[in-house]
Amino acid sequence: MGNCYRELGEYDKAIEKYTKILDKVIEDKGTYEGDESAAKAFASIGETYIKKGDLEEASASLQQAMALFPEDEALAFNVGEIFFTQREIDKAIEYYRLAIKINEKWGPPHRQMGYAYLNKGNYRAAVDSFKKFIEVAPDDPRATEIRGLIPKLEELIKEERLSGIIVL
Repeated sequence: MGNCYRELGEYDKAIEKYTKILDKVIEDKGTYEGDESAAKAFASIGETYIKKGDLEEASASLQQAMALFPEDEALAFNVGEIFFTQREIDKAIEYYRLAIKINEKWGPPHRQMGYAYLNKGNYRAAVDSFKKFIEVAPDDPRATEIRGLIPKLEELIKEERLSGIIVL
């Protein structure tokens, strides 16, 4: 029901439904620890807050979900996306790395980590991340765009190196 309400844009009703799941877990177990349904409920609440435009609440809910279900790469990626949107690039990179650690063959965190490094001006790390993205997701719809970006970044790296050389 929560998912239906979320898709209808009735976010408060969706959160209410997800919260009922959390209440039931506490009623039955006394804790959220180790409960996958609680982790999924927190994740759904986080996704609802994203749609609602409340990134702070979304981040808190998704981090709670991560604490309960740390082996979910999508949760780690979504937390990274929130931090990236909030321009907290170092935190975003931390969560993209976590998503990659959980599933190194999943392309989106490699791609987004490339963009995060690009935002920091670390072109070498951006290129490395983008190359890994191409390696693990060569057929991804965004792969063509990234393939075109890599040579431009490599040229910037080359120019930076050359500008650092002092001519006597």
